[in-house]
Amino acid sequence: MRSNGGTFDVQTPLGVPLARDVIVATNGYADKSDMGWFARGKRIITSGRTGKAMPLRAKADLLRKDLIAVFAELADVKVGFAWSGYCAAPFDTMPKVGRRPDGVWYCTGFTFMGMPQGSYFGRKVALKMLGHPEGETIYANTPFRAPPLYNGNPWFLGPLMTLVRAKDRFYNR
Repeated sequence: MRSNGGTFDVQTPLGVPLARDVIVATNGYADKSDMGWFARGKRIITSGRTGKAMPLRAKADLLRKDLIAVFAELADVKVGFAWSGYCAAPFDTMPKVGRRPDGVWYCTGFTFMGMPQGSYFGRKVALKMLGHPEGETIYANTPFRAPPLYNGNPWFLGPLMTLVRAKDRFYNR
């Protein structure tokens, strides 16, 4: 919450410090009660390979099968860890980096590539916040766009993933 002096009152378990700037870098884990402005209706959540409900071991087995289809030389390599989590995918599938009108900075929408893109865009938004030119990116201030009547139900993910898998099969024959 922005105070009268232009700083933010940041609620923490240890008190309420004041901050000149605030960054929200959450991707698929945004708390809708505090950051509902990232979502339109429901937020997009998926886990594992396709987001379909199945045991984690089954997802890991499917991921391994896909990996070996592309990298046959890894057939003898065992998978050591598997996990699933939330993803954020804007309708246009483009990352979002910017500053809201109330002064809160953000980076989100990494469309199933949260680890590498989150690190990269987190650094970009921090540099931008500090006024460094290295913080510039083509994704700075890209608007959150959605087609008319879109209410947050990610109906497009199934067809999109089917198209991506077909494209992968075609180019990796």
